[in-house]
Amino acid sequence: MDVWTGKDDKTLRKAAIALTVEPKSSSGSGPKSVSVSLTFEVDDLNQPQTVTAPSSARPLSELLGQVQGLFGSALGGAGSLSGGGTGSGAASTKVDAYAKCIESAGGDAQKLQDCQSLLTK
Repeated sequence: MDVWTGKDDKTLRKAAIALTVEPKSSSGSGPKSVSVSLTFEVDDLNQPQTVTAPSSARPLSELLGQVQGLFGSALGGAGSLSGGGTGSGAASTKVDAYAKCIESAGGDAQKLQDCQSLLTK
């Protein structure tokens, strides 16, 4: 993970993460590994921004279900990223609650920020 911040104001400018997940067992016809790279960059820092919701937006739970299928198979079926997954335990419950909170927050920035506390309880 790499993080770029301002030297004086410590404001986040950019963050990048790259990870590779390898399945527990290499037998079978599944993938040998799954690589994911994400980059977040702030352009025009402290300038007014207009954000328009996409007209073809789909529920977050749908994406989380697809990611669960991808990582669940890579991890031998363990873990859950959305309700109805195969995972169990406190971590799965936290992620489920977080996903529901994000989905119900809509575009409300304060509600989205409040959802973060669900992962740290």
